[in-house]
Amino acid sequence: MPKTWTADDVSSWCLATGKDAAHFYLEHGWCEGCNRDQAGLQVVEVLIKAASRFMKDRTSQRCLCPRCRTKEGLGPRQYTNNEVHDMFLDYVCEIVRRQEMEHKGRHTPVRECLEGLAFSILVALDGNSLDLPGFIVSPNPHASDEEFLKGEGQNWFPRGVDIAGQLHDHFYDRLKKFDEAGK
Repeated sequence: MPKTWTADDVSSWCLATGKDAAHFYLEHGWCEGCNRDQAGLQVVEVLIKAASRFMKDRTSQRCLCPRCRTKEGLGPRQYTNNEVHDMFLDYVCEIVRRQEMEHKGRHTPVRECLEGLAFSILVALDGNSLDLPGFIVSPNPHASDEEFLKGEGQNWFPRGVDIAGQLHDHFYDRLKKFDEAGK
């Protein structure tokens, strides 16, 4: 890997990936604050101008490299809601990709792939993924549901009940019962 990114390096990357230079900076974690990528490689001056224009258009993009976080007096912090949202969706996307790669070229039944996908998502929600913590999975009924459903003689969902923790443990047993009942 070069000690300094050059215009040729970026051009080669763009040709190989089919993406433009702006994506190069995003994917390599380029930092406008310290003029380095996430691996600490210096970005040459000619590329900085193009990147600076692009980064100014991305006001939500903030450098998270340790060098800039230290300069700004920022230490470790809690993830934002958007970051957690993106991390969870990235995890699900990675599961989809993994399922696709595992079953590529095989004549795996669709159901087996879907079961694997569902199980992996439940594992993450339960807190047994290496990449994510557990999540609270709780019904969030409309405020008027209880009164309306009582009037209709129907049951309603409670508030504040976390059903996560063992979802993946019970998934295949529940699926078997579901199939036997013919639902």
